[in-house]
Amino acid sequence: IIVEWADLIVVSGGNSLFAMLRWRTTGLDQLIKEAALKGTVLCGGSAGCGCWFDSMQTDSLKPEACKLSEKVLAELSPEQRLDWSFVRISCMGFINAFCVPHIDTVGTNNVARVDIAKKMLLEAHFDPSYEAPVFGLGVDEKAVVAYEEGKITIISAGDRHDGLGPATCYILFVDGRNEVMVIPITPNTGEALTMEEMIERAMRSVEAVQSPMDLIVSQEVTDACTIRGSSFNT
Repeated sequence: IIVEWADLIVVSGGNSLFAMLRWRTTGLDQLIKEAALKGTVLCGGSAGCGCWFDSMQTDSLKPEACKLSEKVLAELSPEQRLDWSFVRISCMGFINAFCVPHIDTVGTNNVARVDIAKKMLLEAHFDPSYEAPVFGLGVDEKAVVAYEEGKITIISAGDRHDGLGPATCYILFVDGRNEVMVIPITPNTGEALTMEEMIERAMRSVEAVQSPMDLIVSQEVTDACTIRGSSFNT
């Protein structure tokens, strides 16, 4: 049915870790890939957004996400309910990036998703098992990622969770200073870009900002040394 009949496959939000394990155990992941090759549209929100990427950040380990969650929560103190961590899991691999759904929100453990995403990217950056750099795509709650024929279009369907401007998506990457950059993408332009083009544009924007800053800092250091009776070339 999935391969022969489905025109559209919609994946809801939920426990991403459980879904990925279940799909692989039952072979559903292979059927979905086969359907995608035949032109079936794949879509979804939250877990149903992140599952199409190479990997995603998920809150699947929170008490609320487990089976019989009401009984589990009843046994936990308020402090214990906060004692869980976000995890990064492997997904379907249609889009070559690490997805961070709900990046403009805070988890039930009172930890900002964007902060954990930065930590995860740094860990991947220094992990020798990764042959290529890992890049992230953060998605606000009211943002839409449309992926077609290898290109991505970003659409805003409302304001950010904190109300600070329209919802959008962000390119996350580790720069030459080993700092994680989170670069917003202007939504609703109608422009479609490959993931590689979006990353390259984000990196260029950071370089354009950092270069003048480097010159300013160098000049300030030079001036300070000159005042103290010494100088050096920058």
